[in-house]
Amino acid sequence: MAAQQDYLKIDHPTIHEDPMLDDGYTRKFGAYKPKFQGTSPGYYPFEAIDYFYLFLLTIFTWGICIPIWYGCFEAARSNSLQYSIVCAVIFVGFFVIQSLGVYFGGRLRRVVENEMIETKLKELEKKEQEKQKLLAAI
Repeated sequence: MAAQQDYLKIDHPTIHEDPMLDDGYTRKFGAYKPKFQGTSPGYYPFEAIDYFYLFLLTIFTWGICIPIWYGCFEAARSNSLQYSIVCAVIFVGFFVIQSLGVYFGGRLRRVVENEMIETKLKELEKKEQEKQKLLAAI
C-alpha cells in the first residue's frame, strides 16, 4: 500500500503551491509530459574552447605558483629569517588578492542579481495587470 501511495505522489509543484506556474495553460489528460529540466537563461554548456581556456589558466597558475614555491625553498635553504619574511609577504599578498577578488566579484554579483530581480518584478507586475484586466472584463 505504501508503494502505491509513493507512486501516486506528484513530483512537481502544483499551481496552488507555486503561483508562478499559473500562466493560463492547463494540461489535457494524457498530454505529453517531458522528463527533462529546463536550463536557466544565460547558461551555455562547456565547449572545446572553454576547456582550452581552462588549460591555459591552469598553465598560467602553475607558471606563477612554481616559481613562488621554488623561491620559498631557496629562501629556507639559505636563511630562516629571509624565509619567514618571504612567507609573510606571500601570505599578505595572497590575502589582499583574495579579498579584492571577493569584494569586486560579490559587488558584480549583487548588481546582476538586482537587475534580475527588477526584471522579474516587472514581469510579475505586467502579468498581474493582465490578470486584473481579464478579471475586470468578466
